[in-house]
Parts: sequence; C-alpha cells; structure tokens
Amino acid sequence: MSDLLLPGEAPPDPIKPLRRSFRWFQVVILLALAAMAGFLWWQARQDRLALRSFQRPIVVLRDIRFLPVERGNSGLFWQFVAFWENTGLTTARNVQTHVHYWTGPVSPGFTHMTPNDFTGQYFDLGAHETINTPDFMVPAPAMVGAKASAGEMVIWGQATYHESIPPGRPHITHFCYAVTWIGGDPSNAALPLDVRTNWCEEGNCTDEACIAQGYTPAPPPS
Repeated sequence: MSDLLLPGEAPPDPIKPLRRSFRWFQVVILLALAAMAGFLWWQARQDRLALRSFQRPIVVLRDIRFLPVERGNSGLFWQFVAFWENTGLTTARNVQTHVHYWTGPVSPGFTHMTPNDFTGQYFDLGAHETINTPDFMVPAPAMVGAKASAGEMVIWGQATYHESIPPGRPHITHFCYAVTWIGGDPSNAALPLDVRTNWCEEGNCTDEACIAQGYTPAPPPS
C-alpha cells in the first residue's frame, strides 16, 4: 500500500535520503579527524615533555670533604668542600647552593632551620660536569665532638638552578647527610680526615617531592 501514489501526488525523491546519509557520514568523518588530531597533539606534547624531562639537568651533591685551615689565634678549622655534579644531559644555569650544618642533638624538623648558614656564589654546571665549592668552616672541637658521637653532626642544604633550554624551568634539590664516622684526628691538621655519612630520614628530595615535604619551590628564572 505504501508504494501506491494518490492522484496528483509526486513520487518520493530518492536523492534526499542519500543526502542525509552522506551528511551524517561527513559529520562522523569530521569528528573522527578531530579526535585523531587531538590525540596526535596530546601525543606530541607528551613526547616533548618526556624529551625535556630526559634532557633536563639534575644537580646532586656527589661527595664531601673536609680540609684543614689554620686561622691564627682562632686555632684549627676544617673547611667543608662540596662536590656538585650535574648528572643530566643539559647545562644547569645559575646554580646557587645553600649549605648548613648542625652539631649536637638532632630533633625532627631540623632541616627547616638555618643555623650556620652559608650561601654560595652562582655558577653554571655542564652536563656530567663536577665542580667543588668551599663552604662553611667547622671549629676543630666541633669535629672532635662529631668523631666521639656518631650522628651529632648533620650537614644539609639545597641547590637551585634552571634549565638551559627555554623557557629555563627552575629546579631544586635538597640534601641531608648525618656524619656517622670520622677517621683521623680532627685536632691535627697534618693528617687528612676520612668523613663518612648516611642519608638523613628527611630532607632528600627534588622538585615536586620537595614541595610535598613542605619546602619552598624553586624560584622562577630571573
């Protein structure tokens, strides 16, 4: 019955259903292309971020040493020398170090204190490059006390720096070491000291991990 036409009725246009189907097909194709373009953009962004994370500089405190310094009537001191290394693949710009030390009993939260503060000068550190910087001086009696009581001397601080790749994202590294053993005589400048350390239970982190521990994030590029 549906195929029968009433008198004067025009036959149906077979092109209109085809046009509607074609329009829906075009919409589906456009949505698929948009989804594919969005995925490719997201994937390219992830690749760029992964490449940047892979290439970024990573500044760490590789080693520490104590060198004797005679200061006239003030007596013997031991100068702390830090060996900083960039383990990343690009240059770390404007590296600045802040080193602190504490002698005596240690209480929780001490890494947020700043006794015996020493702020180093700015320097650049190339990929896989190591530089040593002299920092604070410890009186010989304090070193003698640290030798007698393991853990009575703690060294901690931070290094802030920026990437060399624009826009120069900032980074921060926190470190903390407890002196566990001192070989040699801290009251005798003629003999070298063999100072051994262990990581502290707090104060060792980088970037987001430091922020999660309550530290201030790295400053933006100047």
